[in-house]
Amino acid sequence: MIGAFLRRDLATAMSYRLDFVWQVGALFYQAVLLFFLGRLLGEQVAVDGAFGAGYFLFALVGVAVADGMRAALRSFAQAMRIEQVVGTLEAMAATPVSLPRLILLSGCYPLLYGWLRTMLLLIAAWLIGPQIALASLLTAIPLVLLAYASFAALGVASAAMVVVLKQGEPVAAVLSALSFLFGGTLYPVSALPESVQWLSAALPVTYAIDGCRAVLLGGASLAAVWPSLLALVLFGVGCSAVAWVTLRMAVLIAGRNGVRNY
Repeated sequence: MIGAFLRRDLATAMSYRLDFVWQVGALFYQAVLLFFLGRLLGEQVAVDGAFGAGYFLFALVGVAVADGMRAALRSFAQAMRIEQVVGTLEAMAATPVSLPRLILLSGCYPLLYGWLRTMLLLIAAWLIGPQIALASLLTAIPLVLLAYASFAALGVASAAMVVVLKQGEPVAAVLSALSFLFGGTLYPVSALPESVQWLSAALPVTYAIDGCRAVLLGGASLAAVWPSLLALVLFGVGCSAVAWVTLRMAVLIAGRNGVRNY
């Protein structure tokens, strides 16, 4: 069944090829922008967590991970909102496919596409940064996958809320903003006022970015970044529990209201 959803979404994406080119161009734009910003700041600028790589690679790794996390957060909710707008959600809900499975399957393609965007930016960092080894790039994959699990679970919860409330993606929007602001994406967490640094510790993206920087820029092994791995595992378990509870509530509310109110 997942293959049918992936084929459907891929066919839809291929019918808008200009949009695909535009999104790839946006990735290139981000990389170029960070490159010249790094040149402006100069290699003499000391950045916590840069491991001597300079600001450009420091920021590029952060943006790559955070961009992927934002995609994971929005994938399921966006898919549900599109189905609502075009009027196909009600028909799909009338099929034997359960609501939780419908949410999960509808978000698979955008989730995979977000993963591809993240890997393209990390590969760009590997190609540009001479100190980044291919082995380090492969070592970073488990960190990114664990972080994806946490954010995808929250994305499922957001999608369940969209189905019931028929609104945009409030959960995804707020968490994306918090992640970019407090997750150490473009600047180290130490640059934040001490009174708000606790917010960084409450975001899974912080541990994903720190771990990926340590692996890619510092050449650390997975064993050396075990605190980040452990934190991501705990976040994954907790976020999955939140997603399960939210889905159950959405199923109960949707069943009480009837298919027509999906």
